[in-house]
Parts: sequence; C-alpha cells; structure tokens
Amino acid sequence: HPEAGVGGWSAIIRTVIARHGLRPCRAVTPLGRSMYRDFYKLRAEPFRVTPNPAFVLAHQSYLTAQTRMRHALEQGDGILVITGGPGTGKTTLIANFLSRLPPDRVLTATVIGTSIQGEGLLRMVGCAFGLDASHMDKAEVLCELQDHLAQRPRALLVIDEAQNLTAEALGEVHVLSNLHAGSRPLLQ
Repeated sequence: HPEAGVGGWSAIIRTVIARHGLRPCRAVTPLGRSMYRDFYKLRAEPFRVTPNPAFVLAHQSYLTAQTRMRHALEQGDGILVITGGPGTGKTTLIANFLSRLPPDRVLTATVIGTSIQGEGLLRMVGCAFGLDASHMDKAEVLCELQDHLAQRPRALLVIDEAQNLTAEALGEVHVLSNLHAGSRPLLQ
C-alpha cells in the first residue's frame, strides 16, 4: 500500500477496525491464531487470499479507481484496464464494484485470465454469461453471446489476472469488444 509507509500499517489497520466496528475476540484458540487477530483483537482475519470487500480501506487511489470504473460503465466505454502490483487490492476493488451494481440493469461475468488459448477463453466467457458453451466452436459462441447480450441493457465482463492471457486470447478479447447491436457495444 503506497500510503502505508514505515509504521503506517498500524494506522491503516486501526482505521479499518474503527470503520467496520470490529470488536475484540472473546475466545481465541491457540490453533489458527493470527498475529493480526491477536494484536488488534479482531474477530475476523483481515488479510486473506480471497478478497473481502468488508475490509476495504477507501483511500484516495481506491476512490479514484471506483469513480473511473463507474464513469466507464455509465458512458458505455469499451475496455478498461486496472493495474497495480501484486496484493494492492485490484481484485477486492473489482469485487466491491461488482457487488454494488444493480443485477437487473447490468449483467456481469468474471473469468480468471489463465494461460488458455483464445477459443477456450471464448467458451469460458460464454459459460460465465450463463451459456452452455463448453462444446461450441468459436462462431457458435460468438453468435450465442451476441443474441444473449443483445437482450440485456448492459453487460460487463471482468477478466481478472489478464496479464496471464496468451496473445491469441488477447485477440479474442478484441473480437469480444467488437460485438455490437447497432451502435451500442454489447460488452464492456
């Protein structure tokens, strides 16, 4: 965290504790104890591998990223890239953002950018949007996606860990970004 500095983590953790009304643990077992839980008397582990939007510290960079994401979605912009070093909260930022979207107005899907090839990524995207795309070829997936997404007011695709995509898969992301219904892009 760039604003933490030396000794700054204590202040950040105290802020999270105060903001979320966390209370000291009443019973702590020796097995599975945590340095953070013991020292700060937390009821829950704040630093887990799985993102937990309950432990978001909405610092200036975080709020700026949320504002830009919301603006891009409202404007119907195409691809938006969120960058940052490992462990800086990109996945948590996105999970928090997605949790606030109205499901009746925005259809969302998330895939993890693994080292799969392009057509495999298309099938993953189709499945993430609720299609039975596991055995479809590229043309079938694209046609089904176009029909499916054209019936929705807005669709948002999140590719987490996109830096792991192959060049072929990145080409398919470009193809997905070209899906339109008239002048309206079907996928953001």
